[in-house]
Amino acid sequence: MNLDVVFGTRPEWLKLVPVVLALQPRSGTVRVRTVFTGQQPDLVRPLLARWGFRPDVDLADVPRDLSLSTKLAHMLRGLDAAFAESPPDCVLVQGDTLSTFAGALASYYRGIPFDHVEAGLRTFDLDNPFPEEFHRTVVGTAARMHYCPTPLARENLLQEGVPSARTLVTGNTSMDALRLAKSLPPSNAAVLDAVEGANRNAFLVTLHRRENLPLLETEILPAMRDVLTAFPDMRLIWVLRPGPAHEILRTSLRDDPRVSLVEPLDFVDILHVLTRVGGVFTDSGGLSEECAALGVPTLVLRQATERVESLQSGNAALVGNRRPSIVRESIAVLGNPAWLSRMQQPVTLYGDGHAADRIVDHLLGGAP
Repeated sequence: MNLDVVFGTRPEWLKLVPVVLALQPRSGTVRVRTVFTGQQPDLVRPLLARWGFRPDVDLADVPRDLSLSTKLAHMLRGLDAAFAESPPDCVLVQGDTLSTFAGALASYYRGIPFDHVEAGLRTFDLDNPFPEEFHRTVVGTAARMHYCPTPLARENLLQEGVPSARTLVTGNTSMDALRLAKSLPPSNAAVLDAVEGANRNAFLVTLHRRENLPLLETEILPAMRDVLTAFPDMRLIWVLRPGPAHEILRTSLRDDPRVSLVEPLDFVDILHVLTRVGGVFTDSGGLSEECAALGVPTLVLRQATERVESLQSGNAALVGNRRPSIVRESIAVLGNPAWLSRMQQPVTLYGDGHAADRIVDHLLGGAP
C-alpha cells in the first residue's frame, strides 16, 4: 500500500506522528509518504525537528494574510500536483483544519480513498467552531473509514447515516502522543521556572480560535483581569501566537506583574507546564484532552465544545467567550473547592495511548 499522510498544523502532526511511528515497523507492507501543506510553518517545522522528521513532500508555505478560500486554493494546487505525480492508494487526514479539508477534497477529486482520524466530533453548530465544524462535517460525508476517538463520536456518525462498518472506536491519538512525549526533556527552562515560582497558583492561558481573536481585546482580556482581581494569588502564563490580535495582548500585558507572556510552546514543554499549573484557560480541543488525562482543571473559553466527554466527567467547564460569562463561570468554578477537587481527578476519556496501533492494524487489514 502507498499511503499519504497529510497534515498542516501543529495539532495534526502531534496526532498523526504516533500513526507514522506505528507504521514504521510495517515498512514491508506499506510505503508512507508524509505531506506537509505549509499551513502553519512557524509552528510545525520546529515540532517536526523535535520528533526527528522531515516531510517527504513539503509544499510552499501558506501566507498568513490570505483569506480562507485563497489558502485552500493554495493547498489544493500543491496537493493535486503531489497526488498526480505519485498517486497514493489511500490518504490519511486528521481532525478538522483547513489542511484536513484540503487533503480530503484533493483526494476526492482524484478518486483516491481517504480515511479520517479523530472522526465524528460535533458541536452541531456550523459557526462554532468556525470553520472547523464545517470541515469535519463535510469530510465525514466522503471518508472511506472513520477512526473515532470515543463512542460518542461514533454515535454522532451513526446518527448522520454513516454505516457502522465504516466506523471504528480507536481512542484519540493525542493520548499516544502524550505517552510518547512524557520521556522527552523540556526545552524552555525559563517557562518552567516561572510556573514553579507560582506554586500552583499559575494558570496557563492559550487562545487561538478564529471566533475568539476579535474578542481578545474587548471581551477576553478584560474578563481575565476581572478574574485576577477576584483571586489575588492567581498568576497567568499566557502563551502568545503570531498575528495582530496577540500583538495587542503583548502591548496590553507586558507590564502586568501577574502575567507572564511566553512565545509558543512545543507539545513537550506544554506537558511539563501542565504538571505544574493549577489549571488552564483555553479554547483548544487537544489541550482539553490532555488536561483530562492529567487531571488539570480546564476552563473552556468557547460557546460550544465538541469535547463533551470532558464536560460530562467534570474535568472541564464551559465558561463562554464574553466578559460576563467568563467572569461569572470562572469565579463559580475556582471559588468552589469541591468542584476544583473533582476537576483534578485524572480521567480516561480519550483512550489508552494505543490508538495508533488500532488504526494501523485496521489500515493494513489486521484485526482492530
